[in-house]
Amino acid sequence: MSNNTTTTATSLSTESLIVAYYSMTLIIIGTSFNVMTFVILCRAKFRDTKARPTLHYMRAMAVFD
Repeated sequence: MSNNTTTTATSLSTESLIVAYYSMTLIIIGTSFNVMTFVILCRAKFRDTKARPTLHYMRAMAVFD
């Protein structure tokens, strides 16, 4: 006498949806903040790389991050 039962999940639980969309949400939020940082660092006030040479590298990090 053996009981072989198979169950199939027809709907995703709330916990599964949170896990599935967590990384995508982080990527979207992170990308939007990186674009905002790049736009701010490309303003005329921050363009003088002789006065602030590290801002050039900060712009590059905002692009490649």
